[in-house]
Amino acid sequence: MKDKRLYFVGGAKGVGKSSLLREVSKQTGLLVVNTGDFFREATQSYQNNVKEIAKKNIILYFCESVPAIADTHYAGFLDGIYNGRFERGLHQDELGLLAQNVDLELILIDLDPLILRERRIDDANNDRDHLFESIRKEIEANRIYFDEYCLELGKKGVIIENIDFDDSLKQLCKLVK
Repeated sequence: MKDKRLYFVGGAKGVGKSSLLREVSKQTGLLVVNTGDFFREATQSYQNNVKEIAKKNIILYFCESVPAIADTHYAGFLDGIYNGRFERGLHQDELGLLAQNVDLELILIDLDPLILRERRIDDANNDRDHLFESIRKEIEANRIYFDEYCLELGKKGVIIENIDFDDSLKQLCKLVK
Protein backbone atom coordinates (compact mmCIF):
# COMPACT_ATOMS: atom_id res chain seq x y z
CA MET A 1 0.00 0.00 0.00
CA LYS A 2 1.33 3.42 -0.97
CA ASP A 3 2.35 5.78 1.83
CA LYS A 4 -0.19 8.62 1.61
CA ARG A 5 1.45 11.02 4.08
CA LEU A 6 1.84 14.66 3.19
CA TYR A 7 3.78 16.79 5.62
CA PHE A 8 2.41 20.32 5.41
CA VAL A 9 5.21 22.53 6.73
CA GLY A 10 4.31 26.20 6.91
CA GLY A 11 5.22 29.44 8.58
CA ALA A 12 6.11 33.05 7.91
CA LYS A 13 8.64 33.95 5.25
CA GLY A 14 12.18 33.74 6.58
CA VAL A 15 11.59 31.44 9.57
CA GLY A 16 13.87 28.85 7.97
CA LYS A 17 11.38 26.42 6.41
CA SER A 18 13.16 25.97 3.10
CA SER A 19 16.62 25.65 4.67
CA LEU A 20 15.35 23.05 7.13
CA LEU A 21 13.46 21.15 4.44
CA ARG A 22 16.47 20.96 2.10
CA GLU A 23 18.34 19.16 4.89
CA VAL A 24 15.36 16.99 5.79
CA SER A 25 15.10 15.91 2.16
CA LYS A 26 18.79 14.96 2.09
CA GLN A 27 18.41 12.90 5.25
CA THR A 28 15.08 11.23 4.49
CA GLY A 29 14.89 11.18 0.70
CA LEU A 30 11.43 12.72 0.82
CA LEU A 31 10.46 15.04 -2.01
CA VAL A 32 10.02 18.69 -0.96
CA VAL A 33 7.70 20.77 -3.11
CA ASN A 34 7.40 24.53 -2.70
CA THR A 35 3.75 25.47 -3.14
CA GLY A 36 4.80 28.95 -4.25
CA ASP A 37 5.97 27.41 -7.53
CA PHE A 38 2.34 26.61 -8.38
CA PHE A 39 1.37 30.26 -7.90
CA ARG A 40 4.29 31.50 -10.00
CA GLU A 41 3.38 29.05 -12.77
CA ALA A 42 -0.30 30.03 -12.68
CA THR A 43 0.62 33.72 -12.79
CA GLN A 44 2.68 33.16 -15.94
CA SER A 45 0.04 31.00 -17.64
CA TYR A 46 -3.26 32.62 -16.69
CA GLN A 47 -4.69 36.09 -16.32
CA ASN A 48 -7.77 35.27 -14.25
CA ASN A 49 -8.41 33.06 -11.23
CA VAL A 50 -4.69 32.58 -10.60
CA LYS A 51 -5.11 31.67 -6.92
CA GLU A 52 -7.92 29.20 -7.60
CA ILE A 53 -6.00 27.54 -10.43
CA ALA A 54 -2.80 27.31 -8.37
CA LYS A 55 -4.62 25.81 -5.38
CA LYS A 56 -6.44 23.31 -7.60
CA ASN A 57 -3.10 22.26 -9.11
CA ILE A 58 -1.53 21.93 -5.65
CA ILE A 59 -4.33 19.63 -4.50
CA LEU A 60 -4.20 17.53 -7.67
CA TYR A 61 -0.42 17.26 -7.51
CA PHE A 62 -0.25 16.16 -3.88
CA CYS A 63 -3.11 13.69 -4.25
CA GLU A 64 -0.85 11.82 -6.70
CA SER A 65 2.61 12.59 -5.29
CA VAL A 66 2.82 11.37 -1.73
CA PRO A 67 4.68 10.80 0.44
CA ALA A 68 6.05 14.31 0.20
CA ILE A 69 6.65 17.53 2.08
CA ALA A 70 4.87 20.76 1.15
CA ASP A 71 6.97 23.86 1.80
CA THR A 72 4.16 26.34 2.25
CA HIS A 73 2.52 29.12 4.25
CA TYR A 74 -0.63 28.82 6.31
CA ALA A 75 -1.25 32.51 5.64
CA GLY A 76 -0.58 34.32 2.39
CA PHE A 77 -0.51 37.99 1.64
CA LEU A 78 -3.83 39.30 0.44
CA ASP A 79 -3.38 40.27 -3.21
CA GLY A 80 0.20 38.98 -3.05
CA ILE A 81 1.70 42.16 -1.59
CA TYR A 82 3.04 43.25 1.78
CA ASN A 83 0.04 45.13 3.07
CA GLY A 84 -0.43 43.73 6.55
CA ARG A 85 -3.51 41.79 5.42
CA PHE A 86 -3.46 38.04 5.14
CA GLU A 87 -5.66 35.31 3.82
CA ARG A 88 -5.74 31.65 4.58
CA GLY A 89 -3.68 29.43 2.28
CA LEU A 90 -6.29 26.72 1.71
CA HIS A 91 -9.92 27.30 2.53
CA GLN A 92 -11.88 24.69 4.48
CA ASP A 93 -13.32 22.95 1.40
CA GLU A 94 -9.91 22.82 -0.31
CA LEU A 95 -8.24 21.50 2.82
CA GLY A 96 -11.00 18.90 3.20
CA LEU A 97 -10.55 17.72 -0.38
CA LEU A 98 -6.83 17.29 0.16
CA ALA A 99 -7.38 15.51 3.47
CA GLN A 100 -9.76 13.03 1.78
CA ASN A 101 -6.90 11.86 -0.43
CA VAL A 102 -3.81 12.08 1.75
CA ASP A 103 -2.88 11.74 5.41
CA LEU A 104 -1.96 15.31 6.32
CA GLU A 105 0.57 16.00 9.05
CA LEU A 106 0.58 19.68 10.03
CA ILE A 107 3.80 21.37 11.13
CA LEU A 108 4.36 25.05 11.87
CA ILE A 109 7.87 26.49 11.83
CA ASP A 110 7.67 29.45 14.16
CA LEU A 111 9.95 32.16 15.48
CA ASP A 112 9.87 35.19 17.73
CA PRO A 113 9.19 38.30 15.59
CA LEU A 114 12.32 40.07 16.90
CA ILE A 115 14.55 37.18 15.87
CA LEU A 116 12.87 36.93 12.47
CA ARG A 117 13.36 40.66 11.92
CA GLU A 118 17.09 40.29 12.66
CA ARG A 119 17.34 37.36 10.23
CA ARG A 120 15.56 39.28 7.50
CA ILE A 121 17.83 42.28 7.95
CA ASP A 122 20.93 40.05 7.87
CA ASP A 123 19.79 38.24 4.70
CA ALA A 124 20.92 40.50 1.87
CA ASN A 125 19.44 38.12 -0.73
CA ASN A 126 15.81 38.95 -0.03
CA ASP A 127 13.48 41.88 -0.31
CA ARG A 128 11.26 40.93 2.60
CA ASP A 129 9.60 43.45 4.86
CA HIS A 130 11.75 44.47 7.86
CA LEU A 131 9.09 46.35 9.78
CA PHE A 132 8.53 44.71 13.15
CA GLU A 133 4.76 45.20 13.13
CA SER A 134 4.43 43.61 9.67
CA ILE A 135 6.55 40.65 10.75
CA ARG A 136 4.52 40.24 13.93
CA LYS A 137 1.28 40.22 11.93
CA GLU A 138 2.65 37.68 9.45
CA ILE A 139 3.74 35.31 12.22
CA GLU A 140 0.42 35.73 14.01
CA ALA A 141 -1.58 35.07 10.83
CA ASN A 142 0.35 31.83 10.22
CA ARG A 143 -0.30 30.75 13.82
CA ILE A 144 -4.02 31.50 13.57
CA TYR A 145 -4.51 29.64 10.29
CA PHE A 146 -2.33 26.72 11.46
CA ASP A 147 -4.65 26.40 14.47
CA GLU A 148 -7.70 26.51 12.15
CA TYR A 149 -6.26 23.74 9.94
CA CYS A 150 -5.63 21.58 13.02
CA LEU A 151 -9.11 22.20 14.40
CA GLU A 152 -10.88 21.49 11.12
CA LEU A 153 -8.94 18.26 10.54
CA GLY A 154 -9.11 17.16 14.16
CA LYS A 155 -5.33 16.84 14.22
CA LYS A 156 -2.75 17.84 16.73
CA GLY A 157 -0.21 19.80 14.75
CA VAL A 158 3.39 20.28 15.80
CA ILE A 159 5.08 23.64 16.32
CA ILE A 160 8.85 23.87 15.99
CA GLU A 161 10.43 27.10 17.12
CA ASN A 162 13.43 27.47 14.83
CA ILE A 163 15.87 29.22 17.14
CA ASP A 164 18.64 26.63 16.76
CA PHE A 165 18.87 25.13 13.26
CA ASP A 166 20.40 21.80 14.32
CA ASP A 167 17.84 21.25 17.07
CA SER A 168 14.97 22.16 14.74
CA LEU A 169 16.35 19.83 12.08
CA LYS A 170 16.47 16.92 14.55
CA GLN A 171 12.87 17.59 15.59
CA LEU A 172 11.68 17.79 12.00
CA CYS A 173 13.53 14.65 10.89
CA LYS A 174 12.04 12.74 13.82
CA LEU A 175 8.55 13.79 12.68
CA VAL A 176 8.91 12.79 9.02
CA LYS A 177 10.70 9.44 9.42
